[in-house]
Amino acid sequence: MRKSFDFINFFYGIGAAIVLIAALFKFLGWKYANEFFVVGLTAEAAIFVISSFAWRSEEKQYAWEKVFPGIENEDGELQVSPGAVDKAADVQLATITKTVNQLNASIENLQQVTSTLTKTVQATELNYQEFAESNKKYQSELDVLRKRIAATNESLKAFEKFNVQS
Repeated sequence: MRKSFDFINFFYGIGAAIVLIAALFKFLGWKYANEFFVVGLTAEAAIFVISSFAWRSEEKQYAWEKVFPGIENEDGELQVSPGAVDKAADVQLATITKTVNQLNASIENLQQVTSTLTKTVQATELNYQEFAESNKKYQSELDVLRKRIAATNESLKAFEKFNVQS
């Protein structure tokens, strides 16, 4: 990758630094704050105007050495050898295969968990139905018991009336 110095970016930084120093001078009430602001803001405005006409036409440089390890020679230049490409393809294929196997194992585990969960829900539903039936039976037995107690109370009242009259 070829690096180059960006003059526009450099002057952006210088202009911004001058404006920040002017703000410092202004906050602290020092002399020449207004002059610093004028210089800094003028520099920033000029840089904005110049950068609006800046055209860049750089070709994108791809890092093939990251995709295909071993593609560079000792000088750092790219060289393509069939062995390197095959080796990189084998590595990528092995990685994909490993990932697919892991995904397959995860899906099988998920199916087992889902099956267990389904069985648990079915058992819970069955238990709930049994509980509901037992509850109905209990309610009917309670109703019968209430009627018998009410009847017994009536008999006791009748017996008490009989004892009181006798």
